[in-house]
Amino acid sequence: MMNDIDNIIEKYFTGESSIEEEQTLAQYVFSESVSDNHKYLRELFQHFEAERSTQHSFEPDLSFVKDKKTKIRFLIPKLLTIAASLLILIAVSFNWFGSTETMYKDKYTQLEDPEEALAITLEALGFLGKKFDEGTKSLKHVKKLEKTAVFSFDK
Repeated sequence: MMNDIDNIIEKYFTGESSIEEEQTLAQYVFSESVSDNHKYLRELFQHFEAERSTQHSFEPDLSFVKDKKTKIRFLIPKLLTIAASLLILIAVSFNWFGSTETMYKDKYTQLEDPEEALAITLEALGFLGKKFDEGTKSLKHVKKLEKTAVFSFDK
């Protein structure tokens, strides 16, 4: 009998006991034949019984709760946000997908004269070379760093 009670107590505290086992444990704890090492459970079960028998008559004060106006007041900004997002999405998609034919029309020129095409190409490459030289001026000090003994790349 004592071994069974110990198993039920172990199940009870691990949360694996059934309702019947809990009722058996409560009957054992409230009986006169409870052992000394299980008497601490009596206070626990007495507390549970006292809480079960108390009547709670608490009614919360809900006077601050308003009617359906609050739902509408919070619903309108959300709907406006969704509508604005959809409007932006539609505007972007019309601009992106709607004008594929004229997208590259003004960016490129088709030339018939090869000499004129060569002149324009040389001018564009000269402009590119000038900008490249301006961008790489600040990197000239890197050559000096390669010559120093701090960075040894020979290993």
